[in-house]
Amino acid sequence: MGFFDRFRRKHETTVRASVKQSDTEEVVAPKKEGRKSTPPTVAASPVSFPHGVHTLLRPLMTEKSERGRTRYGQYTFYADPHVNKHEIARAFYSIYGVKPVRVHVQQYDGEEITFRRVRGTTKKVKKAVITIPKGKTIDIVPTTVSAQE
Repeated sequence: MGFFDRFRRKHETTVRASVKQSDTEEVVAPKKEGRKSTPPTVAASPVSFPHGVHTLLRPLMTEKSERGRTRYGQYTFYADPHVNKHEIARAFYSIYGVKPVRVHVQQYDGEEITFRRVRGTTKKVKKAVITIPKGKTIDIVPTTVSAQE
């Protein structure tokens, strides 16, 4: 559809000065007058954050996940929808210090919903069920002891 191409914003690139300068001076691209151009941004990968902070989002605390935790040593977390099983296992190990035996992943697409005559969609969700070795436990929600005893 060539008609709509004229409304798209063209990719702007900066032109480097081709003149050689000494090592102490910086090479500065010539500035264009008029509209401000922003440098292209690169989205950071969720894995690049230390200790898997943005890989495992939060634990899922339901009755079903509690049964899996007590009976089988399975912990359920919401995970970033763009990571895979290996990255989830690596993040779990770096946060809790326990190497998982197995990681199951469930991917849910966003649902179309209507709320007060406004249509929208819910977020995409990925759930990770992480099994740890028998006899090991982790503390998902740290408990604090009050000093008022």
